[in-house]
Amino acid sequence: MKLTNRVLIFFLALTASVSSCKKDEVEGTATRETAGEWYVTADAVKADGSLVEKDVFGLGHFKIGTYNTVENTPDKMWIDDYGNFWVFKGRVGLNLSDKSFSGKTIKNESADGDDITFDITNGKVLKGAAKYPNGSVADSIVFEVKFSDDSPNGFDHYRVSGVRYSGLVDND
Repeated sequence: MKLTNRVLIFFLALTASVSSCKKDEVEGTATRETAGEWYVTADAVKADGSLVEKDVFGLGHFKIGTYNTVENTPDKMWIDDYGNFWVFKGRVGLNLSDKSFSGKTIKNESADGDDITFDITNGKVLKGAAKYPNGSVADSIVFEVKFSDDSPNGFDHYRVSGVRYSGLVDND
């Protein structure tokens, strides 16, 4: 009789623990439509927007990131070059309805960055507007950036543009 009671108690406990488990829903961040890693290049441009030099520093494609702030609101996001271009990181204003972003005199908050500021203008995430080298559709990003510690010769600022990083070797 004791064995039967123990088996019954075991199955009741097992049933209770299994039925009490509930899968938590994982929600995205407020900036999920514009957040991601991007594979970009930086070109030198004049104040009127005309191209001066493609891939101005010969870096080729490099990664940057856009992601939500700790407040997780849809009106601002981080932009971070991960130290791959100018060593910059800062919070920009975001208009999620048209996926545009910008900011003036943004404080560089990169751990390795200098005590500089930068301006970002004409920032935009364009859903499905590009193609990866393998032919599949990709989101693209474009923005213009100007640094307080830069004294460009023959140009005004940089245009950074590229596609959402896919992680696939075929698209690198």
